[in-house]
Amino acid sequence: LRTFKFLTVLTIKVSSLSFFCKINDFNMLISDFNSREEVLSVAIKELKEIGIKVRSEKYKQIEVNEKNIKFQCENFNLNFQNKRRRSKKIFKVQLHALELDNGILSNGAVCQIPKFVLQACSRIQNENKTEGLFRKTGNVKKQRQMQEHLENGGCFEKQHNVIDIANLLKTFFRELPEPLIPPGSIQDALIRCLINCTTYEHKTEAILMTCLFLPPLTVNTLAYFLQFLEVITKNSAENFMTVDNLVKVLTPSIMPMPLHAPEKR
Repeated sequence: LRTFKFLTVLTIKVSSLSFFCKINDFNMLISDFNSREEVLSVAIKELKEIGIKVRSEKYKQIEVNEKNIKFQCENFNLNFQNKRRRSKKIFKVQLHALELDNGILSNGAVCQIPKFVLQACSRIQNENKTEGLFRKTGNVKKQRQMQEHLENGGCFEKQHNVIDIANLLKTFFRELPEPLIPPGSIQDALIRCLINCTTYEHKTEAILMTCLFLPPLTVNTLAYFLQFLEVITKNSAENFMTVDNLVKVLTPSIMPMPLHAPEKR
């Protein structure tokens, strides 16, 4: 658990950095590469040099899956335009099937983020000095009513309590069919980044390169949410939500441990 905690703390601290690969002492931005396959190839090589092996076969499959996802999204959008739906599901739905909107990362990049995440973060940020954000339980009954309201096309309203909104956002991440940082190869590689790298700078570079193996929409959502949490921690004197406290309450939703994890890692 300490490893997961430290990883999450470190990820929050580096969330505002741009992704880059360091090759032969030169920093290369992602935009310098011609394709994502080329980026992953370089990342595999760089990670291998520090003793972190990523199974390339699995991540070649990611490219195939993303093409399937794109095709499914196109069909989903066509079907959505051609028929009215009384309910728009938000919870327990894959990220790519959700309504997306433009979000701005701290490095100035504009990327696609689930609209629900953008709206929830915006509302919470307006009241980010509220004590116990993401920690207090709130009113479960009202949260269920709010969820139903949102999935029937509604939006956050003035009477909605910010504690309930924060819990709803936590529930959203917890109920994703595929967690933002899923158990398995990605988590194992991230943990090895912490174990194999000796300096903070090297840990940071290795973690950022490992995150490249996540689907782009997942990376965008994760980066946006973590930079949002950075704002929450800046007001920890009022809301009492330090990095430590956020890690304790959010790690199970963002980076759930494997069901059959060993006792010590």
